[in-house]
Amino acid sequence: MQQRKPIYKKWWFWVIIVLFVGTVGNLNKDTSNTPAATNAESSKNETKTASETASNAADSKKEETSKTEKAKAEGVVAQDVESFRKAFNKASEALGAKFTVKSLKIEGSGFQHQLTDSIYLNGFVNKDTGAIKELLIMGSGDGTAQSGANLILSFGALIGATNPDLETNESGNIFEELGMMDSNVDMYNLNKSTERNGIVYTVKSSQETGVWFIAQDASVK
Repeated sequence: MQQRKPIYKKWWFWVIIVLFVGTVGNLNKDTSNTPAATNAESSKNETKTASETASNAADSKKEETSKTEKAKAEGVVAQDVESFRKAFNKASEALGAKFTVKSLKIEGSGFQHQLTDSIYLNGFVNKDTGAIKELLIMGSGDGTAQSGANLILSFGALIGATNPDLETNESGNIFEELGMMDSNVDMYNLNKSTERNGIVYTVKSSQETGVWFIAQDASVK
């Protein structure tokens, strides 16, 4: 069996390819004046209060269950924005990249953070649970080796943040499975996916949009 090339060679090979890209409950009140009626109404209100409390608790539990089911249906790639931010920074540092995300501000349904002049990190957030349901890096090269290196390193950092238990060489295998290292690769027409530990990674590209690298929950169809 042919020995697999060291991962750093795969990185450089990919960097060269990237250069071709060129190119983000209210209670009812008692109105009776008689003591007997007051006592009876008081007892009734106490019973009603207990019933409403139990009902409210059941409704609250049902609402939380509904939120959890909705979150599962929409998918989860990170439990919350802050934990993802830390994981992304850690993965970036491990790759020798210079991406340091100091904060991620949620606006509307997600966030966007500029990593470099031409690379943007995007996240789509479940408003009920705060979980991130999809992550997307959008970028392009400017014809320099550095821009190509930044692009592939940002993809590697996203893999590391969403799959922290993967070995470094496994990230390279993901790029291979996405067809990004094929000798006849068309960098202007990529559209392929692969899965690791319940996370689907997809690469898409065109001359108009540049390269998109997406991380999604595999359970979402």
